[in-house]
Amino acid sequence: MSTALRAAFALVILLGAIPGSQAEGRAKERVAKANAGTITVIASSLEAPYLNYAQDLSDVLDEGNDLRILSIIGKGPVQTLTDLIYLKGVDAGIVPSDVLAYVEDNALFEGAADKLAYLAKFGSSQVHVLASQGITTLAQLEGKRINIGRATDDRFVTANVILNDAGINYTADDSDPATALAMLKAGKLDAVFLVEPSPSPYLSQATGLSIVQVPLTEKLKSVYSPALLTPDEYPELLAVQGPTETVSVSSVLAVFKWRKGTERYDTLVRFAQALYSQIDLLRMPSRHAAWAEVNLAASVPGWQRYIAAEEWLAGKLPKPKTMEEESLASEADFKAFLAESGLPPNTPEGGEDALFERFVKWQQARGELPSNR
Repeated sequence: MSTALRAAFALVILLGAIPGSQAEGRAKERVAKANAGTITVIASSLEAPYLNYAQDLSDVLDEGNDLRILSIIGKGPVQTLTDLIYLKGVDAGIVPSDVLAYVEDNALFEGAADKLAYLAKFGSSQVHVLASQGITTLAQLEGKRINIGRATDDRFVTANVILNDAGINYTADDSDPATALAMLKAGKLDAVFLVEPSPSPYLSQATGLSIVQVPLTEKLKSVYSPALLTPDEYPELLAVQGPTETVSVSSVLAVFKWRKGTERYDTLVRFAQALYSQIDLLRMPSRHAAWAEVNLAASVPGWQRYIAAEEWLAGKLPKPKTMEEESLASEADFKAFLAESGLPPNTPEGGEDALFERFVKWQQARGELPSNR
């Protein structure tokens, strides 16, 4: 084959490859854009509060490619925390606040607190330890049969943290709450751990039983907030016993601690801005009622607030403009463009489309819009 023929053949190959190369480049751009704006939020279990929170976040904050929120169901709080640390594409999860203490106490993986932080504290639930009549202290549960649920249940985590802190040896039962309460009344169990917003519907028909005190020890202060169960909430159980100490477990929106300067950090910042600026929409009557409890400035025992949240609260992150503010800004920019161009506002050269194109180029030159190149 002659040199000229070889050159011509190579040119044909090259020209034929260009369209395919361009298509591949466009495909990569679409993939990158879709991933850059997507946040995956794991609801740590099938329990209603977590699913409701995740669904509301997706419904209210989703902005398409700029911020797309995918909610998925996890397999319990411990697995959700594990997924946050190790699973690619997972940036956020809704978990009970005491799961961090649980994984650290049991050395399930190293440095969890250094890898995770929280964006917001959501609702809270109170610990209810229901026991046979006459049992009112944790010490009295030594050697007893206690229902703490399955390893994927929130209450399994809570019961382990509290009973281990108290140094209690016990026989664990993993029955569901309704079955466990029936077993307790029948004398087949000595106590049941429940983690429920007070008043709990499980206790509404309970009679002839006691509620065990859960005092806030030095260890538990670093994990829980104090709470009180009252006779007004449980007249059948606490009329004689009176107000009873317990602790409160928060639901937290946990995130992986992406460092500043990374693409995932920038995406989490957009997520945080959307959450904080639209919290009123999440509190609408059509949404999960527990949003009314959310205080974005609230601290969570045992957790560090994510840097994006800290900067938002300190006023260091720009607040997204409202639609009215955006409209006013655009109008002001357009008037400035007309003044600089010398064009009258009502007589655009070449029609409105041409004028708009010149306006866009003017904004790009000022660095206000990204260039197409």
